[in-house]
Amino acid sequence: MSQISMRARVCILLLSSLATSSIITRAADLDDNLNAWMNQRPSSKSQLTNETKDVIVYFKDPQFHDRSGLLRSHALEEEQTYVTSEIAINNVGLRKDLDGNSKVIDSFWSSNASFVRVDRASLKRLAKRDDIKGILANEIISLDVPIVSNATKASLGEDENTYGLDLIHAPQAWEKVDKRIAPVVGIIDSGIDQTHPDLLDRVIAGQDFTSDGTIDDRNSHGTHVAGTIAGGNRSGTAIGVAPNAKLVIGKIFDDRGSTDLATILRAMEWIMNPDGDPNTDDAPRVVSNSWGASSQFILGFRNIVKTWRRFNIFPSFAAGNSGSGWMTTGAPGRYPTAFAVGALDSKQVVTSFSSRGPSFWFKAWGTREDREMGWFERWTPRLYTKPDIAAPGLDVLSSLPGGSYGRYSGTSMATPHITGVVALALSANPGLSVDQLEHIIESTAVDLGKSGHDNAYGNGLVQADKVVEAALALPNQSKAFTDTNPDSMD
Repeated sequence: MSQISMRARVCILLLSSLATSSIITRAADLDDNLNAWMNQRPSSKSQLTNETKDVIVYFKDPQFHDRSGLLRSHALEEEQTYVTSEIAINNVGLRKDLDGNSKVIDSFWSSNASFVRVDRASLKRLAKRDDIKGILANEIISLDVPIVSNATKASLGEDENTYGLDLIHAPQAWEKVDKRIAPVVGIIDSGIDQTHPDLLDRVIAGQDFTSDGTIDDRNSHGTHVAGTIAGGNRSGTAIGVAPNAKLVIGKIFDDRGSTDLATILRAMEWIMNPDGDPNTDDAPRVVSNSWGASSQFILGFRNIVKTWRRFNIFPSFAAGNSGSGWMTTGAPGRYPTAFAVGALDSKQVVTSFSSRGPSFWFKAWGTREDREMGWFERWTPRLYTKPDIAAPGLDVLSSLPGGSYGRYSGTSMATPHITGVVALALSANPGLSVDQLEHIIESTAVDLGKSGHDNAYGNGLVQADKVVEAALALPNQSKAFTDTNPDSMD
């Protein structure tokens, strides 16, 4: 399908849905389910005043202040202080429109948002405020259940490396990096089994954002992801792309694989400064996210992903397991600011479950530029090819809780391969920016599928050794922070 016909199809679909949507009729945009609840007629007066919803209120973007020249940690501290003060001012006005059981629960500076409990009357007042960009329900978000493989492949110890490590040339990359350098990698998932033989002494920081009170993994998803990123070879088979990496763990999923939007936003903010001390630059340079929430296709994680990029944190995201249909890549992977990973099998063929592109995006949605646009210009989407890259994601052998191993399938399994490659690149050259990392990963990949960047394979199969070579060839930049206006990122 041509670029023109795809764009026309997207426009027709969007315009037909927007014609009946409330999204353009008020100062603040509401998601459809929240709008329906707000306008629902309660059956009793007590239901009107007592029934509440937890929502995320996104404020209009604050003024950009260029913080170039500072250390990254100090630039982060200054931006946090500034945006936090702006949110506090916004919350003063917001509270005036809250009554009954409504209240502000929390705020997230990195998303320029507040977590609020509202009744219907309060929500109606908030929807009319012109300092609010949008309001989303605090939706429940679930992990894609990984496909557990029954494949009769070689047993542990029979192969020196997993097929995925060999396919991406990880062993060749290991020969090129200084093994004394331990890149810091973040993982936001279901926790980790720190006692697993292949994950001993990997975790340097962790925080539980569920009610479990521990980062111990009671689901298995997070431990499998961690093994592919940083696992060793205690079984006789190497499982990790970057075995020297140190891990920062944000546990957001409970043992059932369930969480919510506010919990994820809280964890994504925490991982930018795990110890809470602005004088220590302890933020990971790459964060692995083997999860998605397709309902958050515009606002949900848009601000925080841009904040990550601004402060030089590589946003590695699974493309999703929604299959070979058109435009199936989920959020946040579908964002132009996120690096989406598709899944391949051992023969370098895209899997049937791996989500495809393209992704549509509204360039100026919610920005100052947006408010100066006409209606049609505002709602004319731009198309982006997704995923960005591909990696092994079928029958991937990795660690499981209790010291065991297993083969899982999904883009959740492909994503940590890319995260590990980023870690290797940073071992070779710690000064690389997110843009540089994306460029060398994409430009050195083995082109598969249609020529060039396509909507099934992305830029092709990642090659860890070529990425490391390209990283070594670039100058190691100074530690001084170079700022970027978030409005320019998408």
